[in-house]
Amino acid sequence: MKIAITSQNVRTVTAHAGRCRKFWVYDIAKVGSEIKKKFVELKIDETLHSMKEQLPEKLIGLNVLITMNLGDSLRTKLSDAGVLTHLTDEPSPDYALLKFLASKSIPH
Repeated sequence: MKIAITSQNVRTVTAHAGRCRKFWVYDIAKVGSEIKKKFVELKIDETLHSMKEQLPEKLIGLNVLITMNLGDSLRTKLSDAGVLTHLTDEPSPDYALLKFLASKSIPH
């Protein structure tokens, strides 16, 4: 499972998902396995706001987007691309990820 979290300031989960260019991306093979975390920065013309039918190349394969806020249009675009969206009020990206995982049934 590939999960991206908006973090425009690189420290906290941020809002305005469509305009965000900086993400923490977590790769989780299965529950109990190592979580791989990397930082991804998109070019200005690669934002989610500007996407058509396909995700930006650096976010291909994304399963979940966690953010503080996103509009209905972006939510629809992401849903059409097969991406689940999750809103959080947790400021820490790592804790936001853990809270999301705890709230979902993730395959083992």
